[in-house]
Amino acid sequence: MYEQNENPWNDSQNQQNQQEPFRRNPAPGNASNGLAVAALICSILSIVSVCCLYGAFVFGGLAIIFALLSRGSRKKAAGPARTALLLGTAGVLISVVITIGSFISVSRQYGGFDKFLERYTYTLEHNFGIDLNPNGSDSNTDNGNNNSGSDSIFDLNGSQEAL
Repeated sequence: MYEQNENPWNDSQNQQNQQEPFRRNPAPGNASNGLAVAALICSILSIVSVCCLYGAFVFGGLAIIFALLSRGSRKKAAGPARTALLLGTAGVLISVVITIGSFISVSRQYGGFDKFLERYTYTLEHNFGIDLNPNGSDSNTDNGNNNSGSDSIFDLNGSQEAL
């Protein structure tokens, strides 16, 4: 019935067939879908928060990192990872352009960033009563007194006076 070398209890082919359903090897394309989805979510948040300077940088940077990590050992990224890479990069670049444009606009309007800070300080002190002087003793804030001889560098119309 059985040949001498054959053992019905130790069939190697039967053992392989029984263990295949219990293997936990992921499919080749599904191993990095979690990172690709995370990258896609971060890239969408980067585009949405492009007007908030830090949000776009953080989410865009995370999107780029997750998209590159989701590639794994493959040469090309999957569809969601590729989209996330493009959107994350676009979010960071748009935020950089808005930031540079803001600094250029402030520089042109006020004649430099230091003049902008002077005007900002003046506005806070005179319109809102916030004292930015750390000493507090020689404040130039307008506390209801209309002194015509104040040492302010701006008059009430916003134009500069000669000191």
